[in-house]
Amino acid sequence: MKKLINYTLLLSLSLVLFGCDEQLTIDVNSDEYQYLKKSEKRIVNYKGNPFNGTIVEYYENGQLKSKGNLKDGKQDGVSKRYYENGQLEQKVNYKDREQHGIYEEYYENGQLKQKINLKDGKEDGPWKDYYENGQLEKEGNFKDGKQEGLWKLYYENGQLKRKVNFKDGKQIPMN
Repeated sequence: MKKLINYTLLLSLSLVLFGCDEQLTIDVNSDEYQYLKKSEKRIVNYKGNPFNGTIVEYYENGQLKSKGNLKDGKQDGVSKRYYENGQLEQKVNYKDREQHGIYEEYYENGQLKQKINLKDGKEDGPWKDYYENGQLEKEGNFKDGKQEGLWKLYYENGQLKRKVNFKDGKQIPMN
């Protein structure tokens, strides 16, 4: 028997003939659609056309697992992934399938784990990592995917541990 996965597809104007909100059961072995990555089960084409719309996936217990948008078969806009307990795990923005803008990741307890800025799929701008207790763990900047400038690392109690300088992704001596 073929494995079936339930997805709720909030269909865009290109599929309005089938209704605005439609519950579909999609056969994962079907040739009617193609995946961006088969392991992630991200649809990019449906019935031979680039997919436009929102894909929502659920855990077996009915809890929301992920929600994201595709435009012309490419990830676009805000995409969210959730833990099985319902807490937000990850929030990322996409522009033409590339991660672009603010990326946030959370611990299962709801505390912010990481907040970074991405530009065309590369780290660019502020980067902050947090301990599970909410204290800042490290902070610094990236430029075009490489660490740049002063980085600060902290102990879990919030006290400064050390400072490190970077240029073009390479550590340089402190002045």
